[in-house]
Amino acid sequence: MDRKLILALCLLVTPCLGYYKFRDKIPNGGVVPHPCKPNYMWPGVGHIDFEGAGKNNQFGLDFKDVGERWTKELCMKDSDGDGMTNGWELGDPDCEWTEGSIPKRVKGLSHPGVCNPYGEGICAGKDEYVNCEIKEVRECEVKTKPDVKYFDVRFSEITVPPTETNYFCQYFDVPFTDEDVHIVADSAVIDNHNVVHHFLLFGCPDYYRSKPTDYAPNPCFMAGTQSSCTTLIGFWAVGYSGACYGENLGYRIGKTGFKKLKLEIHLNNPGLVEGYTDTSGMRLYYRPALPHVQDLATFVVGQMLFEIPPGKESVEVAASCPQHCSRALMTQPIYLWSAINHMHYMGRSQRTQITRNGQLFSVIADDPRYNYDSPTPYDQVTPLKIQPGDEISTTCLYSSMSRKRYVYFGDGTYDEMCLSFLTVYPAQAMPYSKWCISYGPLSTCEWKSKTPKYECDWARFINISNPEMFKHYLELEAHCNINGVCRPECKIVVDELMKHPCLKDKGMERVVTSYLQEYKEGARFLGRLHSCSMKNHDIYKEGVDCDETCPRSKNDECTKGDEDTASTSGPHLISMALASLVTVAITRLF
Repeated sequence: MDRKLILALCLLVTPCLGYYKFRDKIPNGGVVPHPCKPNYMWPGVGHIDFEGAGKNNQFGLDFKDVGERWTKELCMKDSDGDGMTNGWELGDPDCEWTEGSIPKRVKGLSHPGVCNPYGEGICAGKDEYVNCEIKEVRECEVKTKPDVKYFDVRFSEITVPPTETNYFCQYFDVPFTDEDVHIVADSAVIDNHNVVHHFLLFGCPDYYRSKPTDYAPNPCFMAGTQSSCTTLIGFWAVGYSGACYGENLGYRIGKTGFKKLKLEIHLNNPGLVEGYTDTSGMRLYYRPALPHVQDLATFVVGQMLFEIPPGKESVEVAASCPQHCSRALMTQPIYLWSAINHMHYMGRSQRTQITRNGQLFSVIADDPRYNYDSPTPYDQVTPLKIQPGDEISTTCLYSSMSRKRYVYFGDGTYDEMCLSFLTVYPAQAMPYSKWCISYGPLSTCEWKSKTPKYECDWARFINISNPEMFKHYLELEAHCNINGVCRPECKIVVDELMKHPCLKDKGMERVVTSYLQEYKEGARFLGRLHSCSMKNHDIYKEGVDCDETCPRSKNDECTKGDEDTASTSGPHLISMALASLVTVAITRLF
């Protein structure tokens, strides 16, 4: 096998003997599909062992012998003997890519070191070193106890649409309501590995009443589209082998717990294949509730309003559940059992920590080399006590070197997220909400109304029926076009309106714009406003032109980007699912 192959392979694995940073030294180095698992990216260390040349190393080569540059020679080689050059497989068919630039193609990629199609035709017998085994079940002692049983919540058969991102939800009645039980462990039951991306399992309160159609799989958006079923009690994602809570912890269901469950599944079909079906779900291990067993809860922190520009080596997104917010959410101290970070494939690192009295108290989940397909749960040896008034924050770092368009928070694989899931107890300590999500500069507790930190009363500003807002709406309607033409009389109105606290502050302007664009009157308001305000917008103030915001074609005309992200929103837009989740969180909190 070609000695240069080790470069391509090594750059595609995550730690790779400390050479993680080198994956940006080849085109699309962080987003190469797994050759035998179309729903997965190349997973990294643990699947191919590069440590020890000539020992465990299938190739007998050391990275340092190869070099660190993407050259035309390496690009033109066919390292795996499948008839395609390394450059073609990595999206650089003309061998024009240079470090720091955006590859010509960002989809339709394949692995340059694994013969494709995997295990077929000329590739038969050539890829024995590729590990296609998927470990789905986590071993844990509590499952072996005689009083522990299990039941499955699995989707009725779903016909998977030939589209990349698909969400389905289905409701289930808990099979017992005359006793309390604790879920002490869970695992995934995967029917179709080609499409299953992740699950979320929610508990529904007693007052929720399902419709008969809810007991069949229905298309839905990501978490939060049903305001009464947002309490997360289980999850699974690609690379995760399930949870094991042990002897003294569990999620309560049954007589005084949740009697109805909602299972949400993300089906990822990047090949747009027709004819896939799926009946996957979760296996829940339970035992009778015992007095000494604490009720678990999942506490979520993160950021839901951000944009990541294309072609950037490093973009940071931060989120915080500040002191006053944790104090409002918690009626008593909670104890952290485990934490897990969550981004998508652009994610490079994520760190979640606790700050107390202005000082760092504890780092609870630190992924300096984040790998989406291999999430790391950070279990506490001794449960960590979190006090009301502690700040819980997470910071996500992304690389957009392989993207041609802005990327936003969203439910698609090629969208992004910045979330951290904390498994804590007792659940009763957080009776109001178990979500503490930032929305741009706002924390959960600042969504409700004007705060001393921000002069903008955003809830009033986005309400067109509010007298003050309605007055602005009528002024814009009378003096401003919606076709982009800036009339002189409109400019006077707009210049005055741009002094409003909700528009002059960049962070708050992003927040209110994201809400207004979600309904007809709000969108028309923005259309008239922007007819004379866009020249004052930050994208113009900073001197950013088309060269920096969208790619150029060979004829030097500004193109419209391409298909590398599921989001089609502009910098201020956000998905309906996101708006729904924000509304849910506000409802639950207040």
